[in-house]
Amino acid sequence: LAAGPVFAEEIRMIGNSVMFSNKSILSNVIDSRDHKTLIKALKSVRLEQPLMRKGEFTVFAPDDNAFAALPKAYSDNLFRRSNKDEMARFLACHIVAGNALAGLKLAERLVEGGTLSLMTIGGCELIVSRQAGKFYVRGPRGDRAEITAMDVAQRNGIVQIINRALLPSS
Repeated sequence: LAAGPVFAEEIRMIGNSVMFSNKSILSNVIDSRDHKTLIKALKSVRLEQPLMRKGEFTVFAPDDNAFAALPKAYSDNLFRRSNKDEMARFLACHIVAGNALAGLKLAERLVEGGTLSLMTIGGCELIVSRQAGKFYVRGPRGDRAEITAMDVAQRNGIVQIINRALLPSS
């Protein structure tokens, strides 16, 4: 078995919260003041448990402002209790696992002007690009988010904080 990447312990200030590399993705996101809506969404479909386990994940984590910017009708529909399948599909389009790039720092893999294709557990293709020193991710519908906090190391992978939620294809 190949071991996952090993990073020196990191402590990063992300928005108004501290994230520790020795905690799981879920633990850090729960402690984040900027990701309350993401936690609510993960818990609504019981998708939070996998993010506590061992493994190598890359999570593109929309902050609360990204959720607030979703079209109201879409957001209202997404958060209905009767719409758990749609919520699970939406969230799964933000999580990469089980491939060679899951859990790896993208800044070390992407040169200026380059792109990288990642397949999520929800079957969504995400295109990560580096332009003018900034990193972006484009979702299946062509929506583009800036990665506002890059390569935040966690015990079980990497979190990329994004300023826009990525919508799965229709």
